[in-house]
Amino acid sequence: MSYPEDAKRPRGRVKSRTRVLGVLKFVLTAALFYSLLDAVFVRLIFLKAQFSDIAVHTYLGRSYVLYAIYLGAAAGLAALLGLLFKKLWPRPWPGVDAVAAGGALCAPVFALAVLANRAFPLTITHPAMLAADVLVLLIWLILSTYVGGKVYNRIGPARRGARRFVWAGLGYGGALLFVGVLLVLAFLPALTRPPPARGMNVLLITIDALRRDHLGCNGYERVETPCLDSFAASATTFENAYCSSPWTLPSMASMITGRHPAVCGVDELHRLRPGIPTLAEVLRSRGYRNEAYVTNIFMYPEYGYAEGFDLYLMNGDRPWLYPLRETLLYEWTSAGLLALDNKLGRARDDTRYNADETVAALRRLGKGGRPFFIWCHFMDPHNPYTPPRGYVPEYAGIAAAEAYEMLKELQAAGWRAGGWPITESRAPLFEMLYDGEIAYVDEQFGRIIDALREEGLDRNTMVIVLNDHGEEFYDHGSYGHGHTLYPELIDMVLLAQAPGQKFPAAARGRYITHVDIMPTVLDALGIEPPAALDGRSFLRGNPASGDDGQAFSEALQSGPERKAVRRDGWLLIVYDETDERELYDLAEDPGARKNLAARGLAIEEELSVEIARHVDATEEKVRALGRAATIAVSEERKARLRGLGYIMP
Repeated sequence: MSYPEDAKRPRGRVKSRTRVLGVLKFVLTAALFYSLLDAVFVRLIFLKAQFSDIAVHTYLGRSYVLYAIYLGAAAGLAALLGLLFKKLWPRPWPGVDAVAAGGALCAPVFALAVLANRAFPLTITHPAMLAADVLVLLIWLILSTYVGGKVYNRIGPARRGARRFVWAGLGYGGALLFVGVLLVLAFLPALTRPPPARGMNVLLITIDALRRDHLGCNGYERVETPCLDSFAASATTFENAYCSSPWTLPSMASMITGRHPAVCGVDELHRLRPGIPTLAEVLRSRGYRNEAYVTNIFMYPEYGYAEGFDLYLMNGDRPWLYPLRETLLYEWTSAGLLALDNKLGRARDDTRYNADETVAALRRLGKGGRPFFIWCHFMDPHNPYTPPRGYVPEYAGIAAAEAYEMLKELQAAGWRAGGWPITESRAPLFEMLYDGEIAYVDEQFGRIIDALREEGLDRNTMVIVLNDHGEEFYDHGSYGHGHTLYPELIDMVLLAQAPGQKFPAAARGRYITHVDIMPTVLDALGIEPPAALDGRSFLRGNPASGDDGQAFSEALQSGPERKAVRRDGWLLIVYDETDERELYDLAEDPGARKNLAARGLAIEEELSVEIARHVDATEEKVRALGRAATIAVSEERKARLRGLGYIMP
């Protein structure tokens, strides 16, 4: 009599193989279950419930809180069920205690992960974050395995197998988690939802690299800017407004936080210091709907700009992909769509795109019941200067066709912004292209203001228009921005209009920088600003700060660190390492060409004392806040930064 081959094998080996296969099936099934739960629950439901902020660098840390919440809810439910079973069933199931103990153990583990993540924020793909996510999976697998075994041993049939073991564990554990999720969805949104708000809307429009002296409303005649000029005629124009920094990252950080650049701590490799609230966060806590449409590689969420926004689209992001923003699927899809556009020869017009999205947002949000805050940032006229045909003005003795021909030549050679040969002899041609981009931005700005008026929102919307810095065309022997604190880079365009709010007559001449934007917006809305802001509202006649009669600027990158102060028409620049000074009387020398330092003028010593006080106060605030968090910058992004003219460490 013959037996099947398996029957000849020792019974222990068969059982061992069955157990191994059962464990493998359990691990794979649980991993799939975990992935689906994470994708659907954490990344979609809670984004719509407005629980989690959208900044990528904090996603995993905050997801640990969610894990702790619903695992804790499941553990609590299990404990309640255990008490109920003891009454209804004389022989209580011992796994209840295991689930309760496991959930209680998970909560502090996740809490510690949150604290670590806030102290050292990391990107979603950082190995430490991936390791932490794996730890979450392992804890879930261990708990599910134990619970499944208990359920199987207690209520399983006489004939037992790995498949029954897996489904029993997943069934019971999944049911507990599902009920915990329902509890969280039922109570958490009500606790985290901001109170209903009624107030003025805010429309913030920032224009990258726009020189103040290149607008028609400021006497410039080479290019026409009718839309900005018309708005300036009905708005308040601030004559002594100056940029906090000569490049985007620190100046925009100061604008959204009300803190000086050194206090913010941002640079190419660091995000906002922890504990600094943003304008969007404050407005969101008061019930505002916040949306941003921006274009600049230094405005990625990792730097902290996106905190508090319900929607933060940049560089032509697709709105329908936004719910998946914190996933790799989003990055892959966006990169694929961009590659397809390039393959098909469809050049992406970020300026028009941002205007289109802002107009659509005004029409959509204007019909809602909540006040809104919309931020539109135009990358143009930042280099590379590539205006559409028909926008480049004619310069005396230079035809627009000549500038376009140079542009065509450079593009054919594969030049990008940082590598463009902007020699002094060719600077007028580049300046023509630059002015062409200003004309194009002016047109798109006009579309936004027209939509605002067509929807009747101008009667209840505060509009602020400003630049982040200027641009040099060999005014002081170089080109671009970020490298000096001279007027062509530091003079700020600042136009403001607030229905029902009148800026004091003295405000037009008040010294203002980016740090004053946030407190002014909050003051106009009647919202108490956060404590310890460096800026002050220019709606107030008696500001709390003593900086009302002067303006500070800082250049912390692109060369030696420098500080500058403006007061009474004077500009003093101090180099930190060498204590070298430059002093200019801008009333007599508006282009800052004649250095009056070291001539024994009393104003030089007075302004030097003010800078020393500013530096001391800033260093004290930095010590109180702690170090800025490092972010991971990919080699691809570093290459793009170099292409835009920035030098990465």
